[in-house]
Amino acid sequence: MVLEFIREYDASILRYLNCDFFNHAKGKVCHLEIGFGNGEYIANLAKTHPNEIFFGIEYNPKYFRKALKRTYDINWGNIFLLCGEAKSILYHLMPDEIFNYIHINFPDPWPKKRHHRRRLIDDFFAQELFRILKPEGTVFLATDFYEYFLNIVSILQRNGFLKIYQSQKPYKSRIFKTKYEKTFENLSIPIFYSILKKNY
Repeated sequence: MVLEFIREYDASILRYLNCDFFNHAKGKVCHLEIGFGNGEYIANLAKTHPNEIFFGIEYNPKYFRKALKRTYDINWGNIFLLCGEAKSILYHLMPDEIFNYIHINFPDPWPKKRHHRRRLIDDFFAQELFRILKPEGTVFLATDFYEYFLNIVSILQRNGFLKIYQSQKPYKSRIFKTKYEKTFENLSIPIFYSILKKNY
């Protein structure tokens, strides 16, 4: 199922959209991938776990359409892809405590200091992640940019998350890789992984 939010629209209209698709999530384990790129990671998860629900948000329409083609043959009705700005979608559309797991893979680091304000993960975003996660819900993080990695972990920790894993080795439950992950591994570029749990 596809819900495409064109970026030119004002994000505030999202609050008026019919959210019946969230009824699919009731009573089930739910995942959210933020920035799913070509959809390889979320598609593999959805195929492997047909009884769980997978939502994905991607800002880039080009990557979004690639992911649509990749997920077209998933017939279990357990994957929902959205195109739009993640902060607006979380704030205007996502109900409280709906997700068990949130996956954030290789967010754009915007490495130049003057561009840091464009980074996805800030205090507001972390608070939204906390809100939409179920009690003891989990955030899975992977990135090749160490400075941003430390920054993300620090932001999440000061907004109610407990770090339970940090390593350059993938956590045991990570059985699939993203396109970037495979590329970086082939180039011997270090990748940093963390797991953070919602902590009351």
